Amino acid sequence: NSELVYLTGIEGTITNNGALVHELNTFTNTGILTNNTTGTFTNNQTVINSANGVITNKNTFTNNSTTTNNGEIVNYVNKTIANNHTFINNQIVNNAGIINNVHTIGIITNNLTFNNKSSAVFNNYGTLTVAQAGTLTNIGALNNTKTSNSINAIFNIIGNLNNQDSGTIINTGNIENKTGGTITNPGILDNRLSLINNATINTTGSLLNKATGTLTNNVTINNNTGGTLDNDGTFTIVYAALLNNHATVINDSLLIGLGTIKNYKTGTITNNDELQIKRILKNYGTVTNNKTLKTYDSTILEN
Repeated sequence: NSELVYLTGIEGTITNNGALVHELNTFTNTGILTNNTTGTFTNNQTVINSANGVITNKNTFTNNSTTTNNGEIVNYVNKTIANNHTFINNQIVNNAGIINNVHTIGIITNNLTFNNKSSAVFNNYGTLTVAQAGTLTNIGALNNTKTSNSINAIFNIIGNLNNQDSGTIINTGNIENKTGGTITNPGILDNRLSLINNATINTTGSLLNKATGTLTNNVTINNNTGGTLDNDGTFTIVYAALLNNHATVINDSLLIGLGTIKNYKTGTITNNDELQIKRILKNYGTVTNNKTLKTYDSTILEN
């Protein structure tokens, strides 16, 4: 390819070894587009990858405007997709490389299947949404990173977030599991700022609320067999919300139980700082208090 290429209405096979720049109108890919190891692909207008279209990135793809994927996008190991505006996935994205979603104006919306492979690093500095019919599966690294005191990173789950056993999610921004959303966590979910659950979290891995973290459970957290819920920050279970523990809960800071805590036969709760039971604690397992466990006039304890 030449240094500057204007693309509109192209079908067939494109193999790019140079600089491919889309500047005008809409580029609809209904065939195969391969951005090779020496190639750069830059979208400054509108790219639509159709249902039969395949875009393969083996170097750098930069989206400065709007990219809509209705087919398949593949990002190779150590290669980069930089999203500087709007990226909408309606079919399948397989990422084995690096995805950077820029702060403030970067918006990635997943409406179907998004696979973050074991070699992948997905850095969200902007807004990442898993929509109602969407599933994001992470077996690599996913970082939701706040870039300054005034510029936050937002990660909304309305569909399904599957963080597999080799997957690590580090949050220094805001993650919200919205109504209808499900987080399944056999891996590591490391919260260092704000994690709000308005639906269901199922964890068999490590759910870590670090010293700077605030974990708010408004509906249900299931800490299932094999799971560790370790609180070093502030963990609040609101009124009518539920924590079901079948494994290990460790509180090293402040755990406020305004709702219901059920500790099952295989469950252990270890309190090393302050545990406030303001409503219901049903214990069928083991509770060990090493510092302060507070009950109130409204407290119901069942042991």
